[in-house]
Amino acid sequence: VVETAAGAKVMILFIDDTELTVAENARLTIDEYIFDEEDAAANKGRFSFTCGAFIFVSGLIGKTPQPDVEIATPYGSIGLR
Repeated sequence: VVETAAGAKVMILFIDDTELTVAENARLTIDEYIFDEEDAAANKGRFSFTCGAFIFVSGLIGKTPQPDVEIATPYGSIGLR
């Protein structure tokens, strides 16, 4: 669990170069994260946000033909580039 206070933020860099930036007053749970260069089929990421804003930039885990990444939020909007 990662929680940020007012005026704080955190950037997490995972081994596959996924970047997850959590804004102030947010709560993130990393439910599951598996990255294995030798076995791409086993790779997965599960993240839950109960409040706050975030930026998710996928690394190698999301660049497979059928990426297995889930981000759960109670509500929100998304922008893909």
